[in-house]
Amino acid sequence: MVRQATPSHVALVERLFFDGLDPALLAPLRSGLEQIHDQVVANGTLPPPPGRQTRWRG
Repeated sequence: MVRQATPSHVALVERLFFDGLDPALLAPLRSGLEQIHDQVVANGTLPPPPGRQTRWRG
């Protein structure tokens, strides 16, 4: 059931969040989201994803 919902969910998220976004904002948005991701990985309870290093770990 989840696998069947995934493609339509991704399409909806892209349409709602990214299709109308000014292309000049994509790089800053990506940078901000990467920093948030790094903080979640560094301070959360789950192990970091394989192959992904964060800027925040010492």
